[in-house]
Amino acid sequence: MLGRRLRRQYGVPGTGIMGLMFGSSDLNIVYTSRHFQPCAESFDDRFQFIGPSVDLRSEPANVPSDETAETDVIYVSLGTLFNADPAFYRTCFDAFGGQGARVIMSIGTAIAEASLGPPPANVVVKPWVSQLEVLRRTSVFVSHGGMNSVSESLHHGVPLVLVPQMGEQEIVARRVEDLGAGLCITKTEVTADVLRQSVRRVQSDERFRIQAALAGKSFRAAGGAARGADAILAFTRAQARRAH
Repeated sequence: MLGRRLRRQYGVPGTGIMGLMFGSSDLNIVYTSRHFQPCAESFDDRFQFIGPSVDLRSEPANVPSDETAETDVIYVSLGTLFNADPAFYRTCFDAFGGQGARVIMSIGTAIAEASLGPPPANVVVKPWVSQLEVLRRTSVFVSHGGMNSVSESLHHGVPLVLVPQMGEQEIVARRVEDLGAGLCITKTEVTADVLRQSVRRVQSDERFRIQAALAGKSFRAAGGAARGADAILAFTRAQARRAH
């Protein structure tokens, strides 16, 4: 494990699970923006918000370009951990089949595509896609609310309809909703009609896209890895001066 190897190499103690979850120090690098952080006013200058780390490399989307030629593309993904939910994907078939929009659905490898039955003609089902490439062509992202997926979506100015699969994801989803960049639906609320109406609302109301773009702008303005590196170097130099 990289963390263990670095601790041995530099002779520093580990934080432990509680320290990892709740600890703080005189410098804390936060991978989001103050705009996105709930209760941001309670975080002082020890916390440097540098924005999410969004890899902008270009790679094949695993979806033929003619499948996303339409301007109205709905992207559906439950991420990589809690994605084995055939009933949800079938509900998406019912919600979006024949609706005039192209639907790109990434279902992971835990379930077989064939087990879902034939998808509607306007729905493309894949075990994986290049999410960043698909988001460049997407009008709304139906997501589980994972921090990485939400950050990538907002980075591209894409509003979301969120169906959290666990507590942490619900916190993220509610923040997106609070900012006006999307809607949150609990798992128990999900029906084909609720999904369809939620996506239509997000697509038809320009305010969702405006707020998603504002969040994305705040991510890019946060400074990224370069600002994080500068903060670490400045902190270590200050610590060295104090030591002498």
